[in-house]
Amino acid sequence: MESIKNTNITTATCASCNGCDKKECRKKETSKRNAILKTVSAFFILLLSISTVNAQSTVYFLTPSLGNCINESFTINGQSAGKFLTNDNIKEKNPILVFYPTSRKCILQEEGRYVFKVTFLFFTLNLNDYSIESVRPFYAEKQIILTTGSVHYLYLTNKGLNDFQINEISEREALKYMNQKKCVALPQYIEE
Repeated sequence: MESIKNTNITTATCASCNGCDKKECRKKETSKRNAILKTVSAFFILLLSISTVNAQSTVYFLTPSLGNCINESFTINGQSAGKFLTNDNIKEKNPILVFYPTSRKCILQEEGRYVFKVTFLFFTLNLNDYSIESVRPFYAEKQIILTTGSVHYLYLTNKGLNDFQINEISEREALKYMNQKKCVALPQYIEE
């Protein structure tokens, strides 16, 4: 019995640390554990911050072939987001201006409500001398709620004879539209 008691006493020292006292070994293990926890928590904080930086949504804005229009503006929440009628997508010049269909990719950084607005000035030509008879403003507006990582496809279309509207279309319809040979991909807009 005495030999068993002695073996229990001798095993009180830590074999992995070459005979050190258990209190010292526990301190070392605790400091190692704390260092690992700090590293893991820093990693998760970094991961969380990266995911919030990439919290963006994408909106594709598509326009049909347009003619007899000038001086358009495209705004997102009141901020200018470029133009659709450019020299790059002019189809015909005489006697009227006709523009190819266009698509624009808009990358938006925040979640929430966004208002998309397009304004055009359409003119009517006198067919005798091709002078401008009248100018009428047309505009369309669409409000959508964006969530992180969402993708929306907006299409500008006629609403009767004297107005436009913006409709949300499916991804399949949008891809079919964007893959047309005549559709001009305009530079993307990235919200700052």
